[in-house]
Amino acid sequence: MLDEHTLDILRALLLLAERENLAELRVCEGPLEVHLVRGAVGAPAAVAPVEEPAPAQAITSPLAGVFYHSPAPDAPPYTVPGRWLEVGQVIGLVEAMKVFNEIASHVAGQVVAMAAADGELVEQGQPLVLVSVEE
Repeated sequence: MLDEHTLDILRALLLLAERENLAELRVCEGPLEVHLVRGAVGAPAAVAPVEEPAPAQAITSPLAGVFYHSPAPDAPPYTVPGRWLEVGQVIGLVEAMKVFNEIASHVAGQVVAMAAADGELVEQGQPLVLVSVEE
């Protein structure tokens, strides 16, 4: 049986696939392999974890607002899937009440997926970035 943390990661991946209207999403990171396939309209997506997932964590939004991947529209993103994060490294911005708040990683590890789209309205506690943590 999968632990609650792993289920949270799978839920975030399902939301990402649904939000981006993806027919298929495959995430392979170390021993973790997840393959999501969207079925016919109204059919639930199939989730097939192949192996026990590596320890991973979701970096969540501490507040509600608009999430941005980069400091400016023409600037490169703070992070992308496959990039290594250090504790304290900025992963994005959340704009709330016309104030831009830097969101920093509380874990070190490799980015598995961006769980929130650039410019997306996010809620407090919503996953922004999924990170495969170092052991």
